Amino acid sequence: MHQLILVILISSAVYGQDAYPPGTFQFNPQINLQLQPVQVVVPDKYAERMPDRPILNLPPGFSARVFAIPSGPGRPRLMAFNADGVLHVAHVNSVMALPDRDNDGVADAEITAVSGLSQANSIAFYRDAMYVAETDKVIRYRDPDGDLIYEEREVLVNDIPSEGWHTSRTIAIDAINEKFYIAVGSPCDLCRLQQPVYGYSEDPITKSDEWDAILEFNMDGSGRRIFATGMRNAVGLDIHPATNQLWATHNHFDLGGPDLPPEWIDIVRDGDFMGYPLAYGYQVWIDEKVENYQRVLPYTQADSLKVLRMKKPAGLVEAHQAPLGMFFYDHPLFPDRFRHAAFIALHGGLTGGNLSAVPGFKVVALFDTPGDGQAQMADFLTGFGPPHTQVWGKPVGITADPLGRLYVSSDAVSPAVFRIEPTIIQGSWQHSLPTSVASGSSLRLQATIQVERFDPEGETPVVTADLSAFGGSAGQPLTPDANGDYRLEEILLIDRSNGQAEVIVWIRQRNEAGLHSVKLIHAITIAPVSDAVIFADRPTLGWTLEHSNLVQSQTTELDGATAIALTATPSRLAGWNVEFKTDQPFLKDSYKSLRFAFHPGDVAATDSGTLQIRINQRSVGNRTPTGRYTLDREFGKLVNLLGEGVGGVAGYEVDLTRHEWQVVEIPLDILQPEGTIKLIRFSGNIAGTFYLDDLRLITSVSPPTLVTEEYQATAPAPLALENNRPNPFNSSTVIHYQLPATGQIALTVYNLAGQQVAQLVRDIRPAGRHAVRWNGRNDQGQALASGVYLYRLRAGDSVQVRKLLLLK
Repeated sequence: MHQLILVILISSAVYGQDAYPPGTFQFNPQINLQLQPVQVVVPDKYAERMPDRPILNLPPGFSARVFAIPSGPGRPRLMAFNADGVLHVAHVNSVMALPDRDNDGVADAEITAVSGLSQANSIAFYRDAMYVAETDKVIRYRDPDGDLIYEEREVLVNDIPSEGWHTSRTIAIDAINEKFYIAVGSPCDLCRLQQPVYGYSEDPITKSDEWDAILEFNMDGSGRRIFATGMRNAVGLDIHPATNQLWATHNHFDLGGPDLPPEWIDIVRDGDFMGYPLAYGYQVWIDEKVENYQRVLPYTQADSLKVLRMKKPAGLVEAHQAPLGMFFYDHPLFPDRFRHAAFIALHGGLTGGNLSAVPGFKVVALFDTPGDGQAQMADFLTGFGPPHTQVWGKPVGITADPLGRLYVSSDAVSPAVFRIEPTIIQGSWQHSLPTSVASGSSLRLQATIQVERFDPEGETPVVTADLSAFGGSAGQPLTPDANGDYRLEEILLIDRSNGQAEVIVWIRQRNEAGLHSVKLIHAITIAPVSDAVIFADRPTLGWTLEHSNLVQSQTTELDGATAIALTATPSRLAGWNVEFKTDQPFLKDSYKSLRFAFHPGDVAATDSGTLQIRINQRSVGNRTPTGRYTLDREFGKLVNLLGEGVGGVAGYEVDLTRHEWQVVEIPLDILQPEGTIKLIRFSGNIAGTFYLDDLRLITSVSPPTLVTEEYQATAPAPLALENNRPNPFNSSTVIHYQLPATGQIALTVYNLAGQQVAQLVRDIRPAGRHAVRWNGRNDQGQALASGVYLYRLRAGDSVQVRKLLLLK
């Protein structure tokens, strides 16, 4: 017994130091590739089969065009190029060859390379042959006369398990070791392979040890064996170009709710157990309380040993995002950061008919340097779906041509193949620009811009900054330094009202073909310096209060505060709701949280009571006659105010047994409103009278360093920095200084370690006597601690310094 306890204690200590312990899952750190809207080029012959003027979002310096829209039955799935550089597309019932002989970026022809197939999901080329993966077989085709119609057919494998769900088969070829791999999904949502059933049902199907697995074969179909297990539906397979390891994408089970389980992108090694049907993430056991999942019980010691073999996944995406095709990029055409990155197509997302609770329908990039810690992830291509548009495409396959141009297939709504490639000129920038600033404050711009790609035969690239949204120049020229980098350094006064504004940098070059440009954009929210009060005694201007007929409201006095009293009488079949609405929406990025005061009044606590809050309205997905999904309204996350509840977030509870005012503050990152804030909704089934007060949105910016200035013209006098008054001071102090001539000055406060804490003035000031009032806060708006500080005046080459004492 003592030995067992010792082992447990040691293990706990080790896990306590682990930033990623077993029994958890962590999403990858995100990289912002600064995606920008790009008009998709649609050839005339495809115009009627695409949305009007479609837009996709890509990193700066990338373009998108429709390469092909194959006709006939079927839909584009996974893709591959043959040795001659012709794109082949698995088209469910066929394989289509799409040559671009004149290299104009559009397929010249649609050639049915192979027909009469059954759910052909993927293809791969090896030497002179094309391998096609159907649901139950692998077929090798050859095209001896090179006409792109494959006459020679040889079945290599013809008995892959094929009953039930997950009938797509993906093939990947390890050319170095002359092996190919086939992923075989589970026949059900969640079941043991010893007791397989169809879908969600209890209907049994034929047993097989090859369910939930990846199979390995020699290139002639011999040497069949189970390579790895524990995969419900591994759809994307690819071989890493540097390590030669097999990677896969994985679609997990359905009934864990909108947020569980996350879906993985990971290395699959020989003998690996990847978790299904027992666990997900990093050894997180499934919730067997879900009725359909009780079929996996009872757990055994062998189950525990299997789960202990699970490794930390290299990549995780949100639940029900349906990662499908993946492709490792190994070409020099894209910027260096993309070399060996994995591009993954996310086929799912938030819309009607989907389980996902977050936007998807996009391509992400996974940056994983072997042996370099946790991989990073970034959105690379978005715009196929909500929250900003209807769903008009669902990415599936990804590949690249011999020159490195990327191809993405969509198999639904707009079944098409898109080509993504760099423009003639490309650039990037590094900056520490804020995402929000306070109205009336100053904005310090510091950025370094690199021109990464340009035409060496063209004119010298020109780099300019457009600062007009902040009152600056619309075309401020930037010059390169000794390293060829361009630097932007500017201080701007934010004198406009709340809203969004953009810092824009243009990189332009002219060559024989004309003018080419790339635009770098950083959006900044100009936030209010004060909170947005929604209700204090009564709804504030612009907000209205509405509620269902199961609630009565009135303004009343409670514990010295004027509040709104809400008397709820829910019925046996329906709950109640209370809504605060505005017809002047608030930008969500301007605020960081929602805060309100709650008093339970005479409401009694019960086990079945519910009280919830949500910003905006839950979206309802509708399918239009054209097949596109739409979202009626923007949505927000449901937060349960009485603890755990179905479909909501816990952790921001009120206590119905505490008969006093309780303040609740919920970050907007938790409430997740999309777009603007139009409505705040309380709902539930608790009965009785309770009270709300001081409902407000908390501004996203800290209280600014308050500096007010006064100026008096005087006869010329020497430079002078005077003692601040009062000194010592508590809330604010005034600093006077005298300038002999107009010029650039800087008045700055430092701590005794010589670190700048507040920039009071940095600008041109006229000759004369000036006064600056300061509120004792630093540049981030934070109140400074008591102590001695130095304030320094620099005017030209002259400097004067004095001390001040702040007492709290």
